[in-house]
Amino acid sequence: MRNVFVKAMPAGMLALAIIVNAGTATAQRTSAAQNVTSDNKQEEKIRILISKMTLREKTSLLHANSKFYVSGIRRLGIPEWALSDGPHGVRAEINRDNWAYAGWTNDSATCFPPGTALAATWNPQLAYAQGLVLGEEARYRKKDILLGPGINIIRSPLCGRNFEYMSEDPFLISKMAVAYIKALQSKDVAVSVKHWLANNQESHRDSIDVYMSERALREIYLPGFKASVMEGGAYTVMAAYNRFRGDWCSENDYLDRQVLRREFGFKGVLMTDWSAAHSTVKAALAGLDLEMGTDIKDYNEWYFANPLIKAVEEGKVPVSVLDEKVAHVLRVMSKTKMLDEGQREKGKMNTPEHRQAAYNSAAEAAVLLQNNGDLLPLYFDKIRSIAVIGDNATRKHCGGGLSSEIKALYEITPLQALQQKFGAAVKINYARGYEKQSTFKEGNNSGQSGAGKVDWQLIDEAVATARASDIAIIFGGLNHDFDTESFDKQNMDLPYGQEVLIREVAKANPNTVLVIIAGSPVGLAGIVHRVPSILWSWYGGMEAGNAVADLLSGKANPSGKLPFTLPVSLEQSPAHALGNFPGRDLKVNYEEDILVGYRWFDTKKIQPQFPFGYGLSYTHFSVTEFSTDKLDYGKDDTIRARFTIKNTGGVYGGEVVQLYASEPGCSVLRPEKELKAFEKVFLKPGETKTVEMQVKVSDLAFYDESKKGWNTGAGEYILRLGNSSRDIFREVKILVKPQDEVKRAPRGFDSLRTGIAHGKIDPVRYFSTTVGVERRALVYTPPGFSTNKKYPVLYLLHGLAGTEEEWPAMAPPQIILDNLYAEKKVEPMIVVMPNGRAMKDDRPGENKFDSAKVRAFSTFEQDLLKDLIPFIERKYPVYKDRGHRAIAGLSMGGGQSLNFGLGNPDTFAWIGAFSPAPNTKMPADLIPDPAGTKQHLKLLWISCGMDDNLMWVSQRMHDHLEKNGVLHIFYKEPGGHDFPVWKNDLYMFSQLLFKGL
Repeated sequence: MRNVFVKAMPAGMLALAIIVNAGTATAQRTSAAQNVTSDNKQEEKIRILISKMTLREKTSLLHANSKFYVSGIRRLGIPEWALSDGPHGVRAEINRDNWAYAGWTNDSATCFPPGTALAATWNPQLAYAQGLVLGEEARYRKKDILLGPGINIIRSPLCGRNFEYMSEDPFLISKMAVAYIKALQSKDVAVSVKHWLANNQESHRDSIDVYMSERALREIYLPGFKASVMEGGAYTVMAAYNRFRGDWCSENDYLDRQVLRREFGFKGVLMTDWSAAHSTVKAALAGLDLEMGTDIKDYNEWYFANPLIKAVEEGKVPVSVLDEKVAHVLRVMSKTKMLDEGQREKGKMNTPEHRQAAYNSAAEAAVLLQNNGDLLPLYFDKIRSIAVIGDNATRKHCGGGLSSEIKALYEITPLQALQQKFGAAVKINYARGYEKQSTFKEGNNSGQSGAGKVDWQLIDEAVATARASDIAIIFGGLNHDFDTESFDKQNMDLPYGQEVLIREVAKANPNTVLVIIAGSPVGLAGIVHRVPSILWSWYGGMEAGNAVADLLSGKANPSGKLPFTLPVSLEQSPAHALGNFPGRDLKVNYEEDILVGYRWFDTKKIQPQFPFGYGLSYTHFSVTEFSTDKLDYGKDDTIRARFTIKNTGGVYGGEVVQLYASEPGCSVLRPEKELKAFEKVFLKPGETKTVEMQVKVSDLAFYDESKKGWNTGAGEYILRLGNSSRDIFREVKILVKPQDEVKRAPRGFDSLRTGIAHGKIDPVRYFSTTVGVERRALVYTPPGFSTNKKYPVLYLLHGLAGTEEEWPAMAPPQIILDNLYAEKKVEPMIVVMPNGRAMKDDRPGENKFDSAKVRAFSTFEQDLLKDLIPFIERKYPVYKDRGHRAIAGLSMGGGQSLNFGLGNPDTFAWIGAFSPAPNTKMPADLIPDPAGTKQHLKLLWISCGMDDNLMWVSQRMHDHLEKNGVLHIFYKEPGGHDFPVWKNDLYMFSQLLFKGL
């Protein structure tokens, strides 16, 4: 009986193993080697600094000493750490010991549109540009960490922080966040990705306990964070206020240790949100590094101050755990050049380029929802008068939203911009239309009560103004009494009687344009049939007015797309349809599971007001010739989808082409469609472009809870091309083929077979500079070996080695290798078998077969490889390409060879580890990935006997790798560690080794 499981390779891993050309490969190897050297120096410096610190000095780096600062250690050259709010701008200076503003006159910043607006651009290049500006201004302000981006999923239309949170779709969030992070951190400022995890409501945010399925967690709520850490390289992550499955996010071992640290390989700082710490020992052991904002006046009494010192002294928190936290802090300081200030970015503030970037984001974010009769754009040279109506025409929004409020250098309102641009030629009549009736009360939304009053006097004035004008423009929507941190909206209604206002103005003047200024969904069901044109312009930042004026006039062409589904009513939204917002008894169950946003609407066939990804333009586009490079794919392939797009209209414009995938025959519920790629294309009138999108087949997978891993099922998939989740104009069907089964060794494979050529064994001796003794190895070279040829090299560690004298008893490995070449299962390769048993000569008393001493052996093994690799490369011609070197750790403790390979990513791309040691208590002990290089792993093999006492350990390792997304094979066969298993291990591993996996 046997079971072979081949796991699809995670996104991005395959690219690491493909050498595009020799020049690129050389550059990559050189860069990787330089990075490894730099990282090694960094880690050594960190180790030395920690060794010089007292216990109190160590803890001083792990908690704030004021509202936004963390102590430094002057005598060791470690500076104070300065943090700042600011997902879309650097917040004005706060007093050190209270929340009042410090009153500086030089802390006005560039204010960008917030998260939903940024996501509405569907343009990662704009996210990158915004990140550069934020990084430059943070550095100019002497800030070291900027608290953003906010990337939580928009689960409900009511969440107060939706305006910061970008989107309901994890793929869109991931693409925008990664670009933002890379740019900002390139300016020597760390981001803090927030809020980890499931902070999808502000109601009871500091007490609510969130429950969701593992599949929903993996498919919806984790991907943005995973991409931010593993692709964006985020230096810090901020833990959320809420609980997750019973434990606070700041002390949640599953989230913080298992997922963030071990699976994502996060080596940076995990900090609390302000006042989100709840314990000392539990939080410390779970992986929290930095405590911020706790409501205790004496900073020395915070959880990570004196109580942490006491916990270490009493042995409740190991010193090693404390040192780990300090290392995380110092690592972030090192990466942002805080420990080498002379080499650090100096920063810039309020430059013309910064203002242009803010304008670009505002202009490109706007979504044209409706334009009946092509009322827009407005030709102001042909208009005598316009009515500008609404409080939002004159209201400034940069200073609201609580933690995201920005002291903007300036903020242009829509009325100001229209007056400045067109006031000399067009009569502009302003009427307030409605009055702000709400108030902001931190922590609760009671200030929204009574905001529905209809002020007929203001409406009558607006109607008269509209009737006397050629065009009426109503600026409606929300403000930061509704879109804000600390509470949720009471409903989706437009406040202040706006719906009545819009109805009456539209009756008086049919040429009415509605401009919505808001960061979260509002109800438009009673409005869409009353006005011909609706433009959603978000909170546009400091350049809001200029952007909207240019959009209305046609100087700028709307190209934004909705980053969320706009429902007809609140009851359509999944969390509300199922009665799971904001929860009961301080618990909320995400019963809608993976069907969030458009996944719910499209799967349940519910017609929204406007679908996800929707947005019109002043021009028109045609998309044709949609095809894929082939129709059948393996699970490790990449789909290359191509299409041709043409601007068939009369003006320059941009279109966002969106690629969705469906698996109609899946054995489990899957959404009707899921976004897998998008491209924003700008074209001149008549211009045509052919565009290619790439999607990894592995990215079509669903999270299989029964296997605790990702599953790309074989069968038919449908790729749909459109410009929203509902507007699909082309589709292609593809087939994902079943994974080729790995063949086991044929009968008689371990016997000498007549008529085949044999390789040879060369005993070699080399001197170990590591331990100062002579060592031995056995080198197998294939039949027909020539010193004039180059071959790949495979290092087989300890399990099949033995001394020269013992080799006759170990003859089967040579027979296996001879048979492999005879059957042409592998390309020619040199197999090096280090003499593991010679360890007795090097380290008396140590026996590698004593499972209790496997750890001691691992050090020997790594030293052995360090000496052996350069020796073999001098003696035998082998490829210097890492893609032609493999390590196979055959027998117990093989994971130590894996760690050596991971620690030397420029040397090894093929790594196999067989049979973990029986004393391995936790999977992470076998693969701790100390260098954070797990992404370099090409292939991992685990085997064990069905009745073997290692079965339990191997199963846990298999589960661990599933969660980590590591390509591996889990093989079971009767016989345990007997030769038949080794025979098949080597045979099957060799098949895969040179198949290009």
